[in-house]
Amino acid sequence: MSILNKLNKKLIVIVVIAIAAIVLVTGGIYYHWAESGTPNGKPVDIAIANGQTIDGLASKLSDLHIIRSKTAFIIYLHLHSAPILIAGDYQFRQDSSFGQLFAEFKKGPSVFTLPIPQGFTLNQIAQRVGQIPNHTAAGFLKAAESTKFISPFEPVSVRSLPNGLEGLLGAATYKVQLNESYGTLLVQMIQTFDAQAKSLGLIPTGTYVGNLSAYQIIVAASIVQEEAGLNSDRPKVARVIINRMADSMALQMDSTVRYAIGDPARAPTASDLTINSPYNTYIYKGLPPTPISTVSTLDVTAMLSPIPGPWLYFVVVSGNGQEAFSATYQQQVQNEQLAKSRGLAG
Repeated sequence: MSILNKLNKKLIVIVVIAIAAIVLVTGGIYYHWAESGTPNGKPVDIAIANGQTIDGLASKLSDLHIIRSKTAFIIYLHLHSAPILIAGDYQFRQDSSFGQLFAEFKKGPSVFTLPIPQGFTLNQIAQRVGQIPNHTAAGFLKAAESTKFISPFEPVSVRSLPNGLEGLLGAATYKVQLNESYGTLLVQMIQTFDAQAKSLGLIPTGTYVGNLSAYQIIVAASIVQEEAGLNSDRPKVARVIINRMADSMALQMDSTVRYAIGDPARAPTASDLTINSPYNTYIYKGLPPTPISTVSTLDVTAMLSPIPGPWLYFVVVSGNGQEAFSATYQQQVQNEQLAKSRGLAG
């Protein structure tokens, strides 16, 4: 073999080694860049389904820009024994470090779904919040009772009441982080209701049908929520409320008595109807001091635009919740008899 050939082979080996070294160094630099991330990226919610594969997870994280490199992340997981993926909702930050993600996956879900339906009382909302890890019903109620968190629709006279935020928290589905404070959650709920109300044209300083304030509309809407069996009956129930108040009649709504006794599901007894509570609209005229539940947009709309009519009474006369409305007590008695004949409480 000639000297030239030997030199050429040595040169090729050197070049190959140099290229390999460059690739390794470049790969190492790239891997370190991909793995390191940044601490203050934009928060992103992500759901991990049962049976989620590492490859599928890496693709999802890459598509959402939570990681810088899918390939580098898979390598990292193989080097660190990938954790068992627990199905649930998580919140990560875009451009996260692999170490941060690894630690979060080991801890399990960090975001929890909190559905708050219309018709829930403040106590019922608190009980549902208490089902989230690191949260309690008592802790939520204590924060709600604080004057730190006030709705723009909440009158000054109500702010000192323990249930001052009753009916002023938006019915919606919330995403709650594992360590989210009660205050943060309350502000979100207040802002949700505020947006819902304003979308319907309700503003805190406004005056509406029957010369009712915005807060009074919300209080009345909560009664509509509890009393109307069908959506089509809501504007009529609203009209009954307006008509009875205009005639200086007691509202005589069972729903407000159920709130007074602390049992929204139980039909009030004859004894319940005599309890001395400002929520007992059988003995106290006018609206109760606060709403009695969260409301829907349909309830508020019904109060803002009640159907014209002379009705003063109503009773459920059908198993589907349909109600019969009447302008006289004699008609009401006849409707109650109809309800009883159909096996309804009347």
